[in-house]
Amino acid sequence: MVPFAESGPWAVMPSAPDALEQVLGALWCNARFENAAMAVAQDPAAKLSRPSAKNPSARLRAVVMDATSPVLLRKRALGLYVTAAQKEGAWAEALSTLVSLASDATAATANRRMRTAALRLLLDVRASAKGVDKKKIDAAIDAAKASSDTLVAHVAAGH
Repeated sequence: MVPFAESGPWAVMPSAPDALEQVLGALWCNARFENAAMAVAQDPAAKLSRPSAKNPSARLRAVVMDATSPVLLRKRALGLYVTAAQKEGAWAEALSTLVSLASDATAATANRRMRTAALRLLLDVRASAKGVDKKKIDAAIDAAKASSDTLVAHVAAGH
């Protein structure tokens, strides 16, 4: 049996995962694991690796922004973070996070994978965005479309 990678861009689980990381790193075949991950993020008694984050969106954002966490966990946490932030009325911070990730043009594989995940989410929320939010989303998507990275440009174009 080949062990999972414990470090680098292909790692799937930290060496000592907390409850939230365990659910985020599990094999997902349907939405039940999303519900389980959200339940752990909402549990104030959960002992997590990032104890300073108190509400679900902050807990999920902490995973998203932790560059030492495996990309799989970060990408899964990203979608849940946006959902939690919308429910908590923290959409402005979530949008800022998405735009920041979508604009990260560094060459690292992990950053590229997070960038495309953020772009896909921006494309999903664009239809319901209004005013300044829509302008921010459009600017991030347009910049990504002009990227010299063909994958990023392709994702930004909605493919």
